[in-house]
Amino acid sequence: MSTTSTSLRILRVTALLGYMMGSSMLLFARARDGALLLSSILYRINSFTGMPVNTVWFVIVMAGLLGLLVCAGAGAIDAISTSVDYCALRCVCDTHVCPVRIRQ
Repeated sequence: MSTTSTSLRILRVTALLGYMMGSSMLLFARARDGALLLSSILYRINSFTGMPVNTVWFVIVMAGLLGLLVCAGAGAIDAISTSVDYCALRCVCDTHVCPVRIRQ
């Protein structure tokens, strides 16, 4: 195994762990504020570890499901990403742009 290959593997693992940590922290904060449908489940803190284990497992499952799209092909990935982009744009408009217009 070459040094470049090993370096890339380490980089991939580091990026994956950073994604998992950042996503779970963001999701936990949203659940804490009651901004999600599953807030009561995702906000629970494990009494033994003191960590939001439900939130971490949710992020892992969702990342795994998105990873399965690779098996479905490029068309499925494009369809899902287009839908997610539209929903994200709609949420930003509803939560940030509309309240500013209403206040004016």
